[in-house]
Amino acid sequence: MKTKQIRTLIILFLTIGIGYSQNFQDNPSNETDGDFPKNWDLIKGSAQIDTFQGEKVISLSNGAIITPLLNSKNYLADSFTLEFEAYFNGVLKGPTEQHYSIRFWDSSDRIIFENSIGKGWYGPVKIFRHGAYLYGNDEINKRNIAHNVFNNDHAQKKEATWRFIAIHFNKGSLKVFIDGNQIINVPKYKFKPAIVTIGGETVETGNSFVRAIKNVKLTGIKSSKPNQAGTKIVLVINKETNHVQNIELFESMQNAELVNAKYPNSSFRLGILYGDYVVQPLKNSAISINTSKAYLPGDQFLPGDQFLPGDQFLPGDQYLPGDQYLPGDQFLPGDQFFPDDPPFLPGDQFIKDKQFLPGDQFNMRIIKAKILATKNNKVLLKVE
Repeated sequence: MKTKQIRTLIILFLTIGIGYSQNFQDNPSNETDGDFPKNWDLIKGSAQIDTFQGEKVISLSNGAIITPLLNSKNYLADSFTLEFEAYFNGVLKGPTEQHYSIRFWDSSDRIIFENSIGKGWYGPVKIFRHGAYLYGNDEINKRNIAHNVFNNDHAQKKEATWRFIAIHFNKGSLKVFIDGNQIINVPKYKFKPAIVTIGGETVETGNSFVRAIKNVKLTGIKSSKPNQAGTKIVLVINKETNHVQNIELFESMQNAELVNAKYPNSSFRLGILYGDYVVQPLKNSAISINTSKAYLPGDQFLPGDQFLPGDQFLPGDQYLPGDQYLPGDQFLPGDQFFPDDPPFLPGDQFIKDKQFLPGDQFNMRIIKAKILATKNNKVLLKVE
């Protein structure tokens, strides 16, 4: 897209969570020892960044449970993968004296499920240096749920070690791997995972016991922003300056005949507005523009039109001499509009009992944005 096209767009874009699957990957290499890890939220206990064996790790203490910092409480897709490395201290008494707990909910000891394939509860997936287990209860079949596999050879190894943990979930199938070896395979996990939390616990206490994780990666994250379906809009572009001069809601712009009077010498493009916004897009919103499809919207108010209570006027509409504004319009009772006033400009604010003079306005056309990506005639932009 040409440079002059870039500077015309009044697009606001949030780089996190815009409606497609994402990945979470933690890299605390630039974080400060003693600080709480910036990409995480604390549910329980204590956690901090530490330098251990020459690397930055997340240390967990006091029964810590942490979760990736995402703007949703239900961000896991139907298929996802969690990977991380977990440190296990040297064995003092037995291999089960330390474990890491993985939950697909917040911090409770169990989660109750009731759906089309079952009813009961699950506990967290507990991962030990030499195996893992998952317990629960199936209330329909009146039996316990028990998935546990342990490697006795690994149990005999008492030295401290890192283990590579991977959990794969695919539409109800749950698999747990340790160092690439499949430990647990649950073909029908009956609870729908919502989030991921990681906890670290040891039976032994003291400063010499390390509960640490590193290189955490989570793939298969749904969008974490609200209104991800987006709102259909129409962008009005001045043909001479190539500036976006207004944004209209698609549903309110259906009369092609009238739009020529409202927006002479203009072209139009369909778009989608994502995120939080009022009539004018605000920060934390994003717009995807289809540059290959022209669109001619309507919704024009011409001189002499009478507007009844309940009519809405969007920023960018022009009100010409002779227009009548009645209570219920988007202007409050007490506003005065005189037939000989020149048109009101986009962004005028009308406050009860206050008379605004022609020329009151704020400029909607100076926000600069840069192109982040283009694909298949679609453009994604971010505010500079």
